[in-house]
Amino acid sequence: MAFRPDQSLLSVAKGHSKWANSYQIADDGSLVNKERFFHLHVQDWEDAGGAECLCYSQEGRQSLATKSGSKTWKRKIQQHALGAWSPWTKVMPNQL
Repeated sequence: MAFRPDQSLLSVAKGHSKWANSYQIADDGSLVNKERFFHLHVQDWEDAGGAECLCYSQEGRQSLATKSGSKTWKRKIQQHALGAWSPWTKVMPNQL
């Protein structure tokens, strides 16, 4: 599970599902408005995504690792890493 950088959402991925849920975080800290939101892309014959790692970039983009085969896919992108317990700081949009 991971918090969005602005602390407005909590995302939770289940290892035995092809979905990750999104929860809004209310002002009092409670979780509200649960929604099955993120589809985990795995082979059609798989019953579960096998999610193991979920994180957000500073810009709010979500990354999630699944068990999609024995290969590691790599793509060059311009994102800023954000640690699991890092305090939120405003990030100005950049040209990608």
